[in-house]
Amino acid sequence: MITVQVATLPIGRLMARVLPKRKFMIKSWEFSMNPGPFNVKEHVLISIFANAGLLLGMDLLMLLGLLILSNPFIIGISPFWLVGFLWLQLRHANIMFVHQVLGYGWAGIMRKYVVDPAEMWWPSSLVQVSLIRALHDKEGEGKTSRGKFFLVVLACSFI
Repeated sequence: MITVQVATLPIGRLMARVLPKRKFMIKSWEFSMNPGPFNVKEHVLISIFANAGLLLGMDLLMLLGLLILSNPFIIGISPFWLVGFLWLQLRHANIMFVHQVLGYGWAGIMRKYVVDPAEMWWPSSLVQVSLIRALHDKEGEGKTSRGKFFLVVLACSFI
C-alpha cells in the first residue's frame, strides 16, 4: 500500500504535465483528459482503490499456486485442467466479491458510529494519512524537495 502511495505521486504529476489539456464536447457535456494539477484528493482515491483491489489480486495469485501444487489434473496430462482452474477461479472470485460487499455494507450501516464522530481514529490509517500529507505539503525555501529526496533514497535503495 505504501509503495503504491509513494509511486503514485511522480506518476500523477507526470500525467498532469503530459496529458492534453484540450476540452472535448459531447452535446452539453464537456470534459478534458487533463483536469489540472495532481492533488491530494486524487492521490487518496488512487490509494483507496489500490487497497481495495489488493486483497482480491493477492488471493487469486495464492489460489493459482495452490491449484498448481495440489491438482492431479495439472501434474498429469489432461485436457480438463483448464475447466478445473476456471471453476476454482470463479468460485474464489465469488467468495471474495461477497466478502468485499459485506465489508462495505457493514461499513455503511455502522457509518454513524464509526466514521462520523471526530473522536474515532484508526491507528492503521495514520501511516497513510501522514505519508500523503508529507508528500503534498509545500517545502520551505532553500530546502531539498521531497521529490528529490525520494529519488535519492530510491536510487540508494536500488543500488
